[in-house]
Amino acid sequence: VFAAGRRLTVPGTGRALRLRLTALRLDPEPLGLAVGQLGDVTVEATDVVWRTITFRSAVLVARNVHVRPQPVPTAVAAPVTLDVVVDPAVVRDRLAASHPALRLSIHEDAPHARAHWARHPGWGWVGLKPEITTTALLLRPTSLCVRGRALALPGWLPTVRVRLPQLPRGLRLRDVEVTDRADPAI
Repeated sequence: VFAAGRRLTVPGTGRALRLRLTALRLDPEPLGLAVGQLGDVTVEATDVVWRTITFRSAVLVARNVHVRPQPVPTAVAAPVTLDVVVDPAVVRDRLAASHPALRLSIHEDAPHARAHWARHPGWGWVGLKPEITTTALLLRPTSLCVRGRALALPGWLPTVRVRLPQLPRGLRLRDVEVTDRADPAI
């Protein structure tokens, strides 16, 4: 039974994954369905919580989903993509925990995040471009503004490193985008 709008705890996660299901779309071919071919499956959710991390929304797209007829039937798919939208406040809190002297902000006119000195946020900011490694979010300095004036970026500014939480087995973060809109991922 499709449970759109209901809060669900995903089985097999030890109650670590909870979400509000908003859409479930299947694209089966009639002949393929007879032999266990489901085609593409899209799952959309909001209010997603993985352990202690909250996401605004998530969209999972599984392509070429089919059931392998084994002693225990197994569903397989490839490729599978997962896009998540993280509230900027979550990233801000993680940065503040690891780098208390910095405050993060997102602005619609800037394609990158901005870091302000926590003691004097009005003095200016450093533009930060996010990059991903296997274990961390790197915030690389790209621009500098002091009291409203753009200045040349000193070469000694270090990259800010924010450790990523352990992801579920088989999941790998490949890209990150910064925006203040509610739909793309941060």
